[in-house]
Amino acid sequence: MCAFRLNDNRGRQHFESSLRELFVAFNVLMSQTKESMIVIQEAVLTYLPSIIGDVMTVYDPLEFTYVNGVFFCLLCQ
Repeated sequence: MCAFRLNDNRGRQHFESSLRELFVAFNVLMSQTKESMIVIQEAVLTYLPSIIGDVMTVYDPLEFTYVNGVFFCLLCQ
């Protein structure tokens, strides 16, 4: 966040776009049913919660919820 302030928000749009792509990729990953994907899915489920707080400080919470809607629905099943 401070880096964006120092650089007049340059790179922020690219950063947010990259985060969006990352979370879309997580959604695709979590929807996989192949047994070989279980270890990777487990890693995502293990480490993702530890970064959500930091992500929310630099990413729009509504966008985050929209992009990760599928992911969170999978967690609730």
